[in-house]
Amino acid sequence: MTNIYVESGKNMACTVIQAGPCVVTQILTKERDGYDAIQLAFDDLDERKVNKPMRGHFAKAGITPKRIMAEFTRFEACLLYTSPSPRDRTRSRMPSSA
Repeated sequence: MTNIYVESGKNMACTVIQAGPCVVTQILTKERDGYDAIQLAFDDLDERKVNKPMRGHFAKAGITPKRIMAEFTRFEACLLYTSPSPRDRTRSRMPSSA
């Protein structure tokens, strides 16, 4: 347990949970998958312990195999902060100056 101060200045008790470092393995969209979600994974796993379909899933994401995977679908009331994914390297964040 710890305390944080909210914007109004009120002191609020909260529980801090460490789950990670997490990496984004897949971003699901309503157009392609039928619903919006984000898939996160953490805790490295030896590649020998991963089956071929999951090996392909992790290879597509550009990451090493992970032990724990979770999918999150409700984003209306939460703030999700993730570290940059290896997939971000292929997409430019800044417009190119041509």
